[in-house]
Amino acid sequence: MKEAETKYRYRNRLWSWEELDKYLDQAYSKKKFSRPTRITLALAMVEGENILDLGCHVGAYSHYLAQKGHKVVAADVDEDVLRIARRKYSHPDLQFVRTDGDKLDFEDNFFDSVLLLEVLEHSQDPRGLVREIYRVIKPGGFLILSVPNAASYHTIGRTLLLDIKSYFRKMESWPEFATDQRDHYFYWDPFTIYRLLNKQGFKYVDHKFIDNFKWVNFLARLLPPIRRISTCFIIKVQKTA
Repeated sequence: MKEAETKYRYRNRLWSWEELDKYLDQAYSKKKFSRPTRITLALAMVEGENILDLGCHVGAYSHYLAQKGHKVVAADVDEDVLRIARRKYSHPDLQFVRTDGDKLDFEDNFFDSVLLLEVLEHSQDPRGLVREIYRVIKPGGFLILSVPNAASYHTIGRTLLLDIKSYFRKMESWPEFATDQRDHYFYWDPFTIYRLLNKQGFKYVDHKFIDNFKWVNFLARLLPPIRRISTCFIIKVQKTA
């Protein structure tokens, strides 16, 4: 009898490894790392040797950093994506671990930089998560995070145009863990996200806005104030104590 083929759960469906491997090669091709995106802008802010990629998903960005000479711990709460990551990406300076944001399984003052890309909006306890991140970063180390921008044209348009009552009813049928925008508990504008970070002990270093659409980024080069209503906000802060 032929052995049953192992299936991998990803993006709310089951894949054969051949299907998924091909999809990941396309989704995370070298071209993706060669142009400015919310991910590449954040990756360019990373400093130091020991890096934590928290909420690493399938590990493509963690693997990229390991190839660039960093020692990377790639962590996620979702064992399904970690199973994929361990098979897809390997490097001597890359390890995948499961951890929970309520209590990170890492020692104090260990990492030079922590990446938190499109994760904080999914956390039910963002203050507790940021507190834990502060604990595991070395004094002088950095947190680089990206979040959807609550002040974006997308959020404003949704508020103005959607039938809110109908949308609420639709939300009631959403799964508890959808691994996409349906899991968002918070939306942050630049000021409230910095308020959260600063009150946990971080100081400002740098920030960037970028949009998911090229035409918005093009307009923002012509009219810089437009950049502030882009869909994504990236901020880099430092642990000073």
